[in-house]
Amino acid sequence: MHIISLDLGKAADILTNGFFGENTNFFTLQIERLKTLLSLESTFPRNNMNQSTSKKSRIMLMAGLQSNGQVIGFAELDNRPIENIPPMTSKTGSTVPPPPRPYMCNLAIDAKYQRKGIATSLIQNCEDICQTYWGLDYVYLKVRKENDSAVQLYQGLGYDIVESRKEKTVTSKKKEEEEEILLMKKKLN
Repeated sequence: MHIISLDLGKAADILTNGFFGENTNFFTLQIERLKTLLSLESTFPRNNMNQSTSKKSRIMLMAGLQSNGQVIGFAELDNRPIENIPPMTSKTGSTVPPPPRPYMCNLAIDAKYQRKGIATSLIQNCEDICQTYWGLDYVYLKVRKENDSAVQLYQGLGYDIVESRKEKTVTSKKKEEEEEILLMKKKLN
């Protein structure tokens, strides 16, 4: 991995297209992109930019092209103590407890660069941070059960399903639906 310039806008594009692209129209996609960008900017760990990796509790990783630094992949790693994290409120208004820590989330790759090992590289970097810098031997993530390619990728990398639960979401058509979410864990060696 190479160090690239900070481009939260491109990261927001990749995340929005990856998580909302198929379920929205042009206008709602732009709204989701803005919400994603604002969320990234508000949670960007500016207060610990000069800390060593071992002291950071939240890390954003971006993969970029070596030739021009264009962001083509993104992932987050969160190791904040659960007691410091307020319960999340789903789009339907129900309270969802935060997942266990350390927690890898928001993994997305630009569609033009998928299936080239970039997701695997980001995942392995997250695992390395957990093990090398934080001294932990496990990492968690959540994935939609219907996302077969992601579930297969994670299982192929050694992640096991710990829990399966239904979570309510609101679709782009303002329709409330339940979807099955898998909590996965990997023991790092």
